[in-house]
Amino acid sequence: MLNTTIKIDPRSKLAVILTASLLLMFQPSTEIFLAFLIFVCLLLLLEGAVKKAVILIVYYLILIVLNQVLDYDFTHPVLHFVSFWVTGNLLFVPNIAAILLATNKTTASEWIVTLHFFHLPKYVVIPVMVVFRFFPILVHDTKTILGTLKLRGLISSNWDFLKSPSLIFEFLLVPIIVSVERVSQNLSQVAYIRGLNNDTYQRTSVQRLNFQWFDWLIIIILVCYLLVGGGLFDSVF
Repeated sequence: MLNTTIKIDPRSKLAVILTASLLLMFQPSTEIFLAFLIFVCLLLLLEGAVKKAVILIVYYLILIVLNQVLDYDFTHPVLHFVSFWVTGNLLFVPNIAAILLATNKTTASEWIVTLHFFHLPKYVVIPVMVVFRFFPILVHDTKTILGTLKLRGLISSNWDFLKSPSLIFEFLLVPIIVSVERVSQNLSQVAYIRGLNNDTYQRTSVQRLNFQWFDWLIIIILVCYLLVGGGLFDSVF
């Protein structure tokens, strides 16, 4: 694991997400997507997420090779489906990388402070808070359920669900539904206690945003990338 003390400001990560969204909208060449992905993976490395960065780069390179192989005029329908799947992944992997960067070492509280910094309305802040708090808890509970099933000997591995799909409904789906209901109630209580629906008083937070020199460098690189390397103006005009 890379030992680093760099912590990227959420506003810089938001700029990365917006850049990824623009790339998905205008769809430049694969080389442009690859350059952006390499930049995002470097940011992940600086924040210590070495495994995520390596997996993303290797996976994207494999997709590029498959896209070159499937670029020929095949007539088999399965190959057409695989080509469609590879093309879709080539477009969405940079956005997935940007989302992984956004969730890496950045808490939901920091994102809420960031959204309030831009004076976004509550009907935007509350869904974002739910997304950032709901899905990590759901993933954690699912892993806990699978671990419990293996511990009790009900399943030996996750592949048992493919052998017997009925086990999904009996051992996995029902506990997940109960967990979803519990998490939803907890999030509703947290939103009420924190006064997210209260517009009378200005909300305060113990979280402090710290925009440092490398955050400015990230913004400058993204702007230069969009103006020079992204070719967005060529796509628009």
